[in-house]
Amino acid sequence: MDCKILNAMKKLLYILPAFLAAFTSCEQNANIDLPETNPELVISCFITPQDSFIRARVSFSTPVFNNSATNGQPIANATVTLFGNSSSVSLIYNANTEFYEAPESSFPIIAGNEYHLVVSEPSGLSADAYTTVPQTGPPSLQVTATDSVYTSDPWGMSGEVRYNYSFSDPAGQTDYYRIVDYGVIYDPWSGDTSYQRQSWDLFSDQNADGTTINNDFVSWYYSNGDSLVAFDLYMMHCNYDYYSFHRSIDNYAGDDPFSEPTLIYGNISNGLGIFAAANGTKVRIWR
Repeated sequence: MDCKILNAMKKLLYILPAFLAAFTSCEQNANIDLPETNPELVISCFITPQDSFIRARVSFSTPVFNNSATNGQPIANATVTLFGNSSSVSLIYNANTEFYEAPESSFPIIAGNEYHLVVSEPSGLSADAYTTVPQTGPPSLQVTATDSVYTSDPWGMSGEVRYNYSFSDPAGQTDYYRIVDYGVIYDPWSGDTSYQRQSWDLFSDQNADGTTINNDFVSWYYSNGDSLVAFDLYMMHCNYDYYSFHRSIDNYAGDDPFSEPTLIYGNISNGLGIFAAANGTKVRIWR
């Protein structure tokens, strides 16, 4: 072997252990004090003049560095009060639904009125929010539907329904809308009727203020051996809070590493969540 190469290899054998020792000496145990965060109240409440019950869900948030088993669970001993109409109503916890409830017959939700929701719980946390109900539902709503069944067998059927809807948009203001359809399902074995949400869409009157809005809406459905007897189509005139919350949920992509981060919209003071309102119209379409 060439003497120069041999001498270079000997030098490398002497230098390499010293290099590795220096490199490994840079490793240190990282003792980082993680920030201590406390749970907050999380509130979810949507009101419309068409509902038969006023409902609100109350829970604790889940801080990033907290594994408490109670986080995210409903709070059953909170005080929930809705103010409006120059009066107020207390919402009572229902263990079956895990919502705080009050019949709307005892406290009507009135179009155009502002409402104030106040929540507190025994440890001292409290939060509140305001929302205003839109003046009207979508005026002059007209809907047509075409039902196409793609497959059918003794165990069920699947297909789509295509809606065309139109309505008059109020002029001179920004309006927000949400359309949702439910399949009305009849179970011949039990005789029960259930409702399954199929699809929904969210939009505003941007570039269409004061016009007749005409649009199409496609919904997929699957019926597992039951009878699909009708579709209930809800068109809701939403306030900004309602629209912004559902838009942020629609944009949220969960743990997808290729998506941009999305902040979930909320309007709760001293807490998290949403208190919002809509004014709706329902159209039933028999199959």
